[in-house]
This record gives sequence, C-alpha cells and structure tokens, in this order.
Amino acid sequence: MLEVGVGTGRWAVPLARRGVAVVGVDLSLPMLERLRAKAGGEAVPLVQGDATALPFGDGAFEAAYVCHVLHLVPAWEQAVQELLRVVARPGVVLADFGGSQAFDALLSRALGESFDRGAGFPGLRDVAQLDETMRELGAAVRVLPGVAQRIDRPLRMVLDRFRGNQFSWTWTMTDEEREAAAARFEAWADDAVGGVDAIPYVDQEIAWHAYDLPG
Repeated sequence: MLEVGVGTGRWAVPLARRGVAVVGVDLSLPMLERLRAKAGGEAVPLVQGDATALPFGDGAFEAAYVCHVLHLVPAWEQAVQELLRVVARPGVVLADFGGSQAFDALLSRALGESFDRGAGFPGLRDVAQLDETMRELGAAVRVLPGVAQRIDRPLRMVLDRFRGNQFSWTWTMTDEEREAAAARFEAWADDAVGGVDAIPYVDQEIAWHAYDLPG
C-alpha cells in the first residue's frame, strides 16, 4: 500500500514491522532522510514526489492512505484524484483528517469564540468536504470505529509553536497577527490555569474514514 505524505514514518515504519508492504512518498527530502535514518526505516521504499502528481502508474497499489496531510495541500482535490488513480479496483483509500475538537475548544476559549482553526488551512478544511468529494468520484464512504486518545500538551509548547509558526493554520497570519494571538493565548493561560507551565490534557477520538473503490 502507499502512504502519501509519509514524513518521518510515524505510520509506515510500524506497519512495515508488522509485515505490511508500504511504499512512502513525500515532497520533503529532509523528512525522507530522517525516515531512512530511523530504526526500521530501511524496510520502507521511499520516493520523493508531489501528492498532486504521484510518480506511479494507474492501479499500482492495492490500497493507499493519507494522514494529517490534505489540509496542507492547496490543490487537495487533485491529490485525491491522484490517490484514486494509483489504487487498483476494487480497492480502498484511508484518510485521517486529524485535529481535536477538544483542543480546538481550548483554543477557542483562549483566542475568542470566533476562532476557526480550519480558516487558516491552505488545503482541505474538514473531513466532510473529503467525504463529499469521494462520493462524487464514485467511492463509498465508511467511518471506522473511533479510537480514544488522551493528549497531555504543555501550554508552553503550544505557545512556542504559535511563535514559531509551526501550526499550519497560522501560516496565513502576518507576524503581527500571530504574535497577537500568542499574547492572547498567554494571557488566557495566566488567568485560566495559572500560566503556560500548566499541562492540561485533551481527550480526542481518532477517526479514520475508509473510501471503498468499486471493481
């Protein structure tokens, strides 16, 4: 199977260790190099390539998956078409949009009730858009059973990522807007939880969507 946006192998390496034949493609050569250097990374064949123009033939894979990637791709509809092109029929494409409603709620409290994380995404804004597009392209949509996850996220880490422009939804902000948001977040933390050294947790559900391609 193919992973688009394989990054440093967070998913591909464990799957390869379990005997799944995974090929990884990513636009970022430095991330691919980190994957190659990781223990077990040698088991994953890697290709540098663009999600919107995958360097593989039609029907080259039995399945494909994409995790926390499409919100970063402005031409995400083209990336979806490419995913479907390289998967043989019948086949399946899996996707996890990512994000946490609980964490978004925390950010809404910190930054104002009008906060909309998706508004800053350069690509896909929510999984409902992906479901609709997949149906239009002939795929059947299944939502797989969710997996509960609890995340301990130090608020200082969140603040540092604000200021370092590491959140994809801050990429469209100016430096001044990003710093203003970081200052609001810091002020909220001081007032609500005793400062940015607090380590609250958020509960979220990992929800993969499966898109079945007819034969």
